Amino acid sequence: MSKNLRLGAASIAFSQPLYIESAASIVSQKEADGPLGDFFDLVCEDPMFGCDTWESAESTLQKETATLAMNKAGLNSEDIHLMFAGDLLAQTSATCFGSAGLGIPFYGLYGACSTIGEALSLGSLALTAGFGTRVLCATSSHFASAEKEFRFPLGYGNQRPFSATWTVTGSGACILSTSPPGEKAPLRSGKGCAAITGLTAGRVMDYGLRDSMNMGGCMAPAACDTIARSFSDFGRTPSDYDAVFTGDLGIIGQKILLDLLEEQNIRLSPIHKDCGILIYDGYGIHTPVKRTDISVYRVDAMDAATEMKNEKAFNMLILGGLLKIVPMVKLENVLLGLKKSLPERPHKLIPMNEAAIKKGMEIIQKM
Repeated sequence: MSKNLRLGAASIAFSQPLYIESAASIVSQKEADGPLGDFFDLVCEDPMFGCDTWESAESTLQKETATLAMNKAGLNSEDIHLMFAGDLLAQTSATCFGSAGLGIPFYGLYGACSTIGEALSLGSLALTAGFGTRVLCATSSHFASAEKEFRFPLGYGNQRPFSATWTVTGSGACILSTSPPGEKAPLRSGKGCAAITGLTAGRVMDYGLRDSMNMGGCMAPAACDTIARSFSDFGRTPSDYDAVFTGDLGIIGQKILLDLLEEQNIRLSPIHKDCGILIYDGYGIHTPVKRTDISVYRVDAMDAATEMKNEKAFNMLILGGLLKIVPMVKLENVLLGLKKSLPERPHKLIPMNEAAIKKGMEIIQKM
């Protein structure tokens, strides 16, 4: 048993590190089309994963990922002493059914976007307490099953606001061990290997937000609190890190997080990475244009709308870019048309639309 050190209100420093011996990931096609596509172990083009329901598909997805993580380390179920895993569904049904065939003693977790962090934290505590030498940590989610449970079934065809995040169809699993991986292990390099040396547990921070279409805004305060307390407990600053990752705040949630940290004199923007932003190409352009008979332009409208703190300005930013390249109508005529077509009450929004059009004209650039 290792002797650990309690730091501050919610942090623990381990006297001996815990090592990630193996890791595996399986995703659907949309995730594979994103910027991280080359780093996933397997890609399944069928979002049903050969099953009849979304929930069964997620169970299969998580079981296959956990099995792959063990196989990559040359292990089987008997080598794993505990399993900490969860998903987004009620009663963690995907994990319960997915783990049933593995035969590993199992603790079901429900931490939403923090599930894998929770699994690694609890797994680390179990190993340092001497309750085993290897644990399996896993999580999964499925876009269709999550939408059905938390928002609207896909068959409704409802429109998604700019603040809505996109739930990953995928699963990740890793083997946490008290011993470092072997010299030829995939997760070991000349610089060493991935290890856990401490943790900071988060706490619930309720700012009263109730918008299921803006989960990043709901989660940002808790992320801010956890990061700030971790820096304080361990006596560190952002300059001590190469990167700080959050799970799935999205563009709006990330902006809120960075603003909240700035209020505490913590400037995290140069090193902060949000996995929800990293995994997808926010502009939906997966294949570069190869045609030579057309001109291609880029408008970073989402970033600009976030800076303006008004996601509804997105379309006007695009319109501004178009009018800069193809001036089919003058700006003053666009504004005149808005005044004539809109009732008097929303006229107060016309200056915002004008600013967005002008901003779009400024930021459009030829590719």
